[in-house]
Amino acid sequence: MFNPLCNGSLLDVYPRLSEIVPEALWADQQLDNILRFLIVMYDPNSPLIRNEKDLKYRRAKAFELCGIHDEGLQTALETHTHYYFPKLVFEYLKRFGKSKEWAVIAALEYCFWESIYKLISPISGDNSKIELDAVQKKEVIKDGVDKDIKRLEQYYKQFFGGDEVLEKKVKNVFHLS
Repeated sequence: MFNPLCNGSLLDVYPRLSEIVPEALWADQQLDNILRFLIVMYDPNSPLIRNEKDLKYRRAKAFELCGIHDEGLQTALETHTHYYFPKLVFEYLKRFGKSKEWAVIAALEYCFWESIYKLISPISGDNSKIELDAVQKKEVIKDGVDKDIKRLEQYYKQFFGGDEVLEKKVKNVFHLS
């Protein structure tokens, strides 16, 4: 979809990218290289992702390909402490990743919170049989919640390409599970 090694500014060559980049960042001198890095590292169609599973090697190669030589910037991108990078990755994957995993994550998150609501709702009934049924239903819901948590973790790992640091940062920024 986007060639991160194209000539010219990515925002000029691919105006659709501006959909995920707040206008306030357009003047950032590092933005173009950061966008290139993002695409090389996290786009599901990136040859680097498809052909290289080792995250550390992939990251070093991406820095080289995208012309990011500043060690401070490399560290900030690697540790996801750069002030806008985690949000940019998240928005890129959500908007352009065409990710089935993202759709599943969204659906599972919704079901998870719906189940939590049912679990914290008080049990009430006209007789002990109705209350016993409600308690048994909650046990089934608890098992479902445990399974949902495990599923969500698997999908998050797939969605973030095994990059646990990015996964944690994005979860913290967006208050995800």
